Amino acid sequence: MEVSHYVDGTESRAIGKTDELDRARASRTQDLIEANFARSISLGEMASAAGISRFQFLRSFKRTTGETPYQYVLRRRI
Repeated sequence: MEVSHYVDGTESRAIGKTDELDRARASRTQDLIEANFARSISLGEMASAAGISRFQFLRSFKRTTGETPYQYVLRRRI
């Protein structure tokens, strides 16, 4: 299930229930995490980088990576 809608004049795709984070959203999130290892990154910041809501981001991130954003950040720091 995929739905298109417009946000700030640009087309974006809403994530369906069975979809994972698309490559662009995952890349933006990964760039944010990599650039901010030294500080705590909020779920809201990560969701904003991906361009979706916090709850949608949390579900999609776990579906894509198999771990929560918090677990992912901890693992990347090690």
